[in-house]
Amino acid sequence: MLVSAVTEGNHLAFLATGSSGLAIVNVSQFTAPRVLSQLTLTGDSSDVDVDSVSNVAVIAANDGGLHFIDVSDSARPNRIRTADILASQVEAIDGVAYAAAGGQIVAYEALTGDLLNTFNVPDGANITGMTHEGGILYTMDANRNLSAFEVGDTGLVARGSVQLTHGGGQISVTNGIVYAAARPGFNQGGFATADVTNPSNLVELSASDVPGGIAVPGDVVVANGSGLALLGGLAASFPPATAIDVMDVRDPANTANFVTRFNLPVPPQGIAIASGIGYVADGTGGLQVINYVGFDTQGQAPTATITGPAGGNLQEGSIVPIRVSVTDDVQVRNVELLMNGQIVVNDVSAPFDLSAIAPTLANGAATVAFQVRATDTGGNVGLSNTLTYNLTSDITPPVLIGSGPTDDGAGFRVDTVTLRFNEPIDASRLSVDGVTLTNLGANSRLGGGDDSNITVTEIESPSPRRVVIHTEQPFGESRYQLTVNPSILADLAGNSVAAPVAITFTSFDAEVVNGIA
Repeated sequence: MLVSAVTEGNHLAFLATGSSGLAIVNVSQFTAPRVLSQLTLTGDSSDVDVDSVSNVAVIAANDGGLHFIDVSDSARPNRIRTADILASQVEAIDGVAYAAAGGQIVAYEALTGDLLNTFNVPDGANITGMTHEGGILYTMDANRNLSAFEVGDTGLVARGSVQLTHGGGQISVTNGIVYAAARPGFNQGGFATADVTNPSNLVELSASDVPGGIAVPGDVVVANGSGLALLGGLAASFPPATAIDVMDVRDPANTANFVTRFNLPVPPQGIAIASGIGYVADGTGGLQVINYVGFDTQGQAPTATITGPAGGNLQEGSIVPIRVSVTDDVQVRNVELLMNGQIVVNDVSAPFDLSAIAPTLANGAATVAFQVRATDTGGNVGLSNTLTYNLTSDITPPVLIGSGPTDDGAGFRVDTVTLRFNEPIDASRLSVDGVTLTNLGANSRLGGGDDSNITVTEIESPSPRRVVIHTEQPFGESRYQLTVNPSILADLAGNSVAAPVAITFTSFDAEVVNGIA
């Protein structure tokens, strides 16, 4: 389950609802959640994530496949297509959906559903949990192996791996600590922890410290980033109990610091925390909303510190990741990233993934300053340290690093082509006049008298490093070539791509092509 801040003060919950598919709920007023829509999908929907820039929800539905849903109108979600894989978990990162399918991670373009790459986890065991913080994707498998993958320009790069004493269930990550549900058995429940601040050297901090025979849940665990975690599941007791336990995790090496319990009708399938409120996808029990800690009345502001790229210089127009560590005596409600005093990101859920695009020298900027403003549930505000950088000029052109469909690849009823670059693109230069899309005809090559042009209706940059080209309707079954003039593809400093971008691909009209239906 995902709870997303759509606009300031307007929160939507996206729920994978088993055999019922997808539900979208407005939880802006947490005491009165309101169902906006439900969409029936094939399979058993067990996980969902949303590419908020493209407004596409991706649902892992196990033997029902991986569903791509247009949620731009939250009252009328619409299925785009389905990838024919046995998907149990999914994470959306920078426009790419990473799905767990057995012992593999399969990457898809979130907007179009085009297959990008496939990666194997280290020992091939079935993946049971996925999460990410910043540009690092973490997986847990059935053998309790926790693995880290760096999200690179051309795909995932395996970093570190460690086998935990307990685990094998769902995982979450906050402030460089992974929390791994230990799955209750005859003598075990609770959760384990691992230090992942160095993705190449993962270190177990603590196994589950639950004493043998104690009935506690351990199916799903999520930390709030302020020293508490929600641990949910079916407690190994007689008769069986289902509950959410609030745990004190200020010391991540102590995994048995119980605070209080909330009983549930049935075992929870997922937990999300947003603006200090817990949202539980509780199967047939519906959406449970838990105010698990009282609002802050102590008047003490949060404490926040930030780190950024090393050194004192930043290239103009580059993407700048900012890592934040924030604490509060009660609970943080939201974290805002300020660039030169202006809000550029507002995040309501840990881990607080923050980044911004550095200004350009042409706009008169010579330096740039970053700071974080953290607000707790009582409205108390704390400011972090300030990071100041000198801006350096960008003299290198952007480089195409991938596309959907891929060059010399294929897609199903293609009506959208996505181009991915290594740096942000200047959206103001984009124009359909600079795009040529050609049906190569029966001979599948340029020339020969059977070529025909396809009308491009729109070109846009929905996120900094992506350019998306739209047509009025899906292509017929044939081979196509897309050519984009360098004059409309430039970075924010004005450097155009070195040569025309040309991609050749096939659009099929078959029921299933390369796992896409």
